[in-house]
Order: sequence, then C-alpha cells, then structure tokens
Amino acid sequence: MIELYLTRNNNETSEAYGKYYPRVSYKQTLNIHNMAKHMAEHNTPFSEGTIEGIMRDFVTTTFLVYHKNIFQKKLGYYEY
Repeated sequence: MIELYLTRNNNETSEAYGKYYPRVSYKQTLNIHNMAKHMAEHNTPFSEGTIEGIMRDFVTTTFLVYHKNIFQKKLGYYEY
C-alpha cells in the first residue's frame, strides 16, 4: 500500500524554497511470491506460477551476471 504526504522544501538556497511536494510512504514490502500472487489477481492471462518463475529467472540471472543489487523501474529494488 502506498500513501502520499506533502513535504515542504526547507532549503533556503533552492529556487523551490517554501514549495510543497508529494512524497511516497511505503507501508508494505512484498517478496517475489506475494508480488506474483498480487499481479496474477489483476487482469493478466498468466498464472501466479508463471509470473513467479519469470520474476525468479530475472532476478537470479541478473544477479549472477552483474553481482549487484538491481533497481527495476516501477518495481523497486532487488537483492539476492
């Protein structure tokens, strides 16, 4: 679940000083299994198992090749 809140820019040297900006507050972290289950419930032709397998292959092969934590835009950070 994601909640938004407003925060004020208090940097006096910034052109944006005093302006308010939305920030995200994350309330939950999902592992691959729970993420696959969630995705399967939202109008996809793929089963939970297929989604989980693809995600596991992505994470495993990416870590084996690069030996790094991965940031996937719109999905978040992965570490193995």
